[in-house]
Amino acid sequence: MNIVIIIATILISGIIFIPVGVLIRKKAAESKISSAESEAKRLLENANREAENIKKEEIFKAKEEIMRSRDELDKEIRERRGEVQSQERRLIQKEENLEKRSEMFERKERELEKEEKELDQKKDDIQEIFNRQMQELQRISGLSSEEAKKQLLSELEKQLTNEKAILIKEVETKAKEDANKNAKEILSYAIQKCAADHTSETTVSIVNLPNDDMKGRIIGREGRNIKALETLTGIDLIIDDTPDAVIISGFDPLRREVAKLALEKLINDAMIYANDVVYKKAQSKEDLSGMGTTLDICLIYNSRLYIGHIGDSRVYRIRKEFMRKITRDDSYVQTLIEDGTITKEEAFRHPKKNMLTKALGCTKEIEPTVYTKTFIKNDIILMSSDGLTNMVREDEIYKIIKEEDNSHEALIKKANENGGLDNITVIVIYNCVEAQ
Repeated sequence: MNIVIIIATILISGIIFIPVGVLIRKKAAESKISSAESEAKRLLENANREAENIKKEEIFKAKEEIMRSRDELDKEIRERRGEVQSQERRLIQKEENLEKRSEMFERKERELEKEEKELDQKKDDIQEIFNRQMQELQRISGLSSEEAKKQLLSELEKQLTNEKAILIKEVETKAKEDANKNAKEILSYAIQKCAADHTSETTVSIVNLPNDDMKGRIIGREGRNIKALETLTGIDLIIDDTPDAVIISGFDPLRREVAKLALEKLINDAMIYANDVVYKKAQSKEDLSGMGTTLDICLIYNSRLYIGHIGDSRVYRIRKEFMRKITRDDSYVQTLIEDGTITKEEAFRHPKKNMLTKALGCTKEIEPTVYTKTFIKNDIILMSSDGLTNMVREDEIYKIIKEEDNSHEALIKKANENGGLDNITVIVIYNCVEAQ
């Protein structure tokens, strides 16, 4: 029974509350719909306002852009207009200049025409005067034009013949005087030169030394060598301040030549003596065994070179535009070049280019190579160690000697700049005198 009552109560409550719930839900939905509509209207109004604002901004921007474009266009139009006006002014000025020139040319043309007419008139007047004068001359002289011309030419020919003979006579006289004067001067100069050369050749000989230290060896202790030489040869030996040279004086050319050969032998002994000193020094100590060096001696006498050479130091002669190596390197690489095994370019970089086949002090006796060459005015002699030629090529050496004033210093500097791997010795000799 209770259950039925509960169920009935529930059904009655459901019947009562369901419509109420539906009504409440309907009211709530209507309220939400009204609120949504209000929000939508608000959003739509906001959107319309924003759209209106954006539209106004864009319209404003467009107006600004139009104004800016209009300003730029106006500016460009003004610039173009200014350019056009400037060109118009230039054209007007050119037209004015052309008109002025045209007027000037026309004026000059009128002046030239006027001058031409005046010249023609003057020409006619001159011709008329000339004809009247010719007629008057013919009347006075009684000669025709051709006869007067022949007579005038005859007189001129006689006058020219006379003047020509006088001129030829004067030229011959002057030529004889000049010839006599030149002949006297030439004879006087020849006599002076021959006398000086004859005196020098017949009384004096000069022996060049490798250095001034040789003078001490020639003098000897207390002058014994000089006394012995003068006693044996009958000549006078003069040792003064002349650098690297001694003078032999005497009237007998044979005695002077004997004395000269004796001195040259003494110089050659210096080479042998130097070899002996180095050789004995190398033999005296075990750590110096095999020690040696190179040597070049150059004697200049009577426009000739006498060169003693051993080792790979070099002597070059520069004559005009050519540089020639006089000495032959006593080296292993030189034999390879002569055999055709390597080229000169390969030899410059060869690892064994310092290996010598002959050197001073390596053996008890030496056989130096002797060269004899001419040495004329403007020739240049270069003596150098391999410290130069191993660092600087021959074409660079030639260029430096020809272009630099202190060429010896420039050569040493260049060798050091290229590495400077060895001692560098350079002697440059210039011949500035005529052959005697």
